[in-house]
Amino acid sequence: MTQDTDITQDASRVAQSTEIRAALKAKKTVVGVDDVISALQKDAVSKVFLSNNTSQKVKERVTYYAELTGTRVNVFPGNSYDLGVVCKKPFMVSALAVKK
Repeated sequence: MTQDTDITQDASRVAQSTEIRAALKAKKTVVGVDDVISALQKDAVSKVFLSNNTSQKVKERVTYYAELTGTRVNVFPGNSYDLGVVCKKPFMVSALAVKK
């Protein structure tokens, strides 16, 4: 990786982390793959974040329901552990959604 790519990824991580923390503070989040998919089926979320190490099967399922509802899916530039830290959870988080 080049230094420019590293800077871009860091900026993306900071921007997404800030957005996630704001949603957490407003208590407008859904955490966990099953809960995120359930919320997508109800068209109750505006945005989804997936960790960069989420399994392909989960990515496909979440993307399928997101496309049906027109919800944007973002890949968080960190693994499940990093996303859990941003969410201030004592466990790994593969999927997180922001409620409408």
